[in-house]
Amino acid sequence: MPRLSLQVPVVLIFPESGTRFDGRTRDLSSSGVFFYTDAPVTEQQEVELLMTFPSELTRSSIQVACLARVLRVERDPVAANTGVAAAIQKFDFHAGEDLDFSHLPFRMGN
Repeated sequence: MPRLSLQVPVVLIFPESGTRFDGRTRDLSSSGVFFYTDAPVTEQQEVELLMTFPSELTRSSIQVACLARVLRVERDPVAANTGVAAAIQKFDFHAGEDLDFSHLPFRMGN
């Protein structure tokens, strides 16, 4: 799928513990995303992602919740962050509201 170079905030959530880490996307498509974070992720790990697209890009602020599988991890000791390539397995859009993962149909553990 074509990738769009877009830097938006992303929150990474480990479904098992609910632990959250902040990050920022580098690029994304309908099937994948590359983002930077300081989260301790591993390849093949399933994670939940929450991305917020500001109203400057859309008609209103839109949040996208995703279930994703980590495909590649690129550790950068100089920049002290980690680049993560993840395949999006499922996603859900929400306009102008605070998103709570607990109600989503793909919520892991349900």
